[in-house]
Amino acid sequence: MKIKENLILYLFLLYALFAVVSITISEFFFILTLILCICEIIKKKIDIKKIFSTPVALPVIIFIIFHFISALFSIDHFNSLKDMRKVYLILMFFLSIYCLDNTEKIKAVLNAFTSGAGFVGLYAIINSIYFKYIKGISDFRATSFSGNHMHLGGMLMMALIIIFILLIYSIKEKQKVKTFFYTITFIIVFLGLLFTYTRSSWISAISGILLILFILNKKWFLSGIAVLFLLFILFFNTSFAQRIVRTVSFFSNDSGAERIYMWKSGLNIIKDYPLTGIGTANLEKIYPRYINKNAKEKNQGHMHNNILQIAVIDGLPGLAAFLWIFIAIFIYFYKNFIKAKETYLKYILLSAFSISVSFFINGFFEYNFFSSQVVLIFWFLIGTGEAAKRLIINDHAN
Repeated sequence: MKIKENLILYLFLLYALFAVVSITISEFFFILTLILCICEIIKKKIDIKKIFSTPVALPVIIFIIFHFISALFSIDHFNSLKDMRKVYLILMFFLSIYCLDNTEKIKAVLNAFTSGAGFVGLYAIINSIYFKYIKGISDFRATSFSGNHMHLGGMLMMALIIIFILLIYSIKEKQKVKTFFYTITFIIVFLGLLFTYTRSSWISAISGILLILFILNKKWFLSGIAVLFLLFILFFNTSFAQRIVRTVSFFSNDSGAERIYMWKSGLNIIKDYPLTGIGTANLEKIYPRYINKNAKEKNQGHMHNNILQIAVIDGLPGLAAFLWIFIAIFIYFYKNFIKAKETYLKYILLSAFSISVSFFINGFFEYNFFSSQVVLIFWFLIGTGEAAKRLIINDHAN
């Protein structure tokens, strides 16, 4: 086919390649792909009902409505309405569904995403070795080209899970070249994730991988736990293992105590603004009024917790819609995975389910739902799972 006919796919591939690398570049290709898709839909008079015919669509729409209402009734309407533009990132979910209409496209896009993640993982490793071990900066934490260590942790967490599922599938199908590629990339991304020193992303990645193993094979699951335990013992004296050890006493130290003070302040804000919340991007304007007297940090931009943050900015109705989104995703992808035949697409469905669970777990410790680069990747991978599900249904119909 001519380049002109494949332009949308090429642009989408470029988004996938730069998704972990740079929010500026990846968002540029996302917007460009989105515009071209909208033009194509209008020109060809494509029925968009098919694109939105998923159980995930309704809770997403309800959430956006509550998010808009909260902005209208917020403590700073202009600021909230301006920040509300971030909801357009959710369109990535539907864009993935529209663009990925065959298995080969899904494979190409995920390979591009894997390559980009591997590149950033390698960048994180090299930087960490240079600054931490050569320059002697002991508290150095790996970052991406356009984000801090928390952002990089969230992105590499999701990348690690999708690479893991692709590795399992390539081993199962005895694809030697792909197995080598995914093995090397998995190791690089794993090490890059370690060097972020982001425990919430470590926990989420481990949870996602163990969930995959548990669903596929209980013996693999037990072996996975045994391998993790062995690695922990072997590397007990490293900074990585010691950081995990300190997690046990996290809430007794200054950082953990600050989280507790922050969350208590969040609960008090919810009590005063239960229906519409304070509106997005307004926490810093109101937090000093609710700060705990023992807290050292005098202001906060977010609650470091998705559930609390959504309740604070969108009220309890907005929180209900947010939870509905994830419940719908969990049930929908798992049920379709169970029904699917043993194919590549079945494994992509499993990865989408696992990533959604890991993303939700990560959200207990970090506000990732409107972290642009992280959530854009989330919707991209969940949309890929939806595209895989539709192709499975079409295969059954044929």
